[in-house]
Amino acid sequence: MKKRRRRKRKRKEENAEHGFIGYSPELLQNNALPDYSPGESFFTVFGVFFPAATGVMAGFNMGGDLREPAASIPLGSLAAVGISWFLYIIFTFLLGAICTREALRYDFLIAEKVSLVGFLFLLGLYISSLASCMGGLYSAPRILQCIAQEKVIPALACLGQGKGPNKTPVAAICLTSLVTMAFVLVGQPLPCAWASA
Repeated sequence: MKKRRRRKRKRKEENAEHGFIGYSPELLQNNALPDYSPGESFFTVFGVFFPAATGVMAGFNMGGDLREPAASIPLGSLAAVGISWFLYIIFTFLLGAICTREALRYDFLIAEKVSLVGFLFLLGLYISSLASCMGGLYSAPRILQCIAQEKVIPALACLGQGKGPNKTPVAAICLTSLVTMAFVLVGQPLPCAWASA
């Protein structure tokens, strides 16, 4: 019994070190009011909400695959934005009620530290990041295919073709992948370039 109490006390001390105090109405009240770092404002902090909108854009871009896009896109988009907004607000208030302001401001993985199973939180984070990247790699070729089919840029007409029942834009996917890899390689200097500098 004493060992269990010691373990609990030690865990509480470790959690307090990481900024996780536990539910406190006073903490929620203190964290509810704005206290921006120097150089920050409402609009710079609002950028945290941006990822909730990028998934909706991926849904727009793949709307051509739907049976009834005119009915499904507005309903799905509004539902996605509403659910994302609701979950972001709940998550924000929960973290604000159990963590110190310093931990929320400076520890970008505080949610992993306070979650019941931190490994699952990280796994979900990696999977959602990968899904977002894959959505971008699939939706950009769809837009390119539509531009080619409408002959907005006549030189791209060859990218308007699709394969299979969904008219998958294979040529546009290849072109988009090549352009993406080129920009990634340009952004990552080679190790030998550092050695010669």
